[in-house]
Amino acid sequence: MGAWQKELDRILEQSQKNRKVTESKQAEYQGLVDAAQAFVSGYAKAGPQLEKWLSTLMDLAEEAARAAGELMVYEDELEAAKSAGDKGEIKKIEAKMKPLIATFESVKKEGLKTSEECNKKLDELDALRDTVKSASG
Repeated sequence: MGAWQKELDRILEQSQKNRKVTESKQAEYQGLVDAAQAFVSGYAKAGPQLEKWLSTLMDLAEEAARAAGELMVYEDELEAAKSAGDKGEIKKIEAKMKPLIATFESVKKEGLKTSEECNKKLDELDALRDTVKSASG
């Protein structure tokens, strides 16, 4: 075998190695692209809903805080009325507190439901993120 034949064989061998490495990397990168596209698509769909949920949760927190603040005032008045033994005043205060308690409980229930929905979507996005991370390996 001549010198040029050896060079040709070396080039062919190196070309095969290059081909295998390139094909392997292309497959790896395609997997990463696919995973990233799934994440981007999922986030694009979820992003506006997450913003809506956040806004709702903030509004609910404000509403609950308002009701709780009023209840705190009535609670102090109720304790004073109980100490004074004024049954008529106790009933008036309790009547004022009842709708506020109902509002607070309703807001709390809605907030928990909204939080659960939001957390479920965040878990889905986390799974897509983890897929991207594992694909980038």
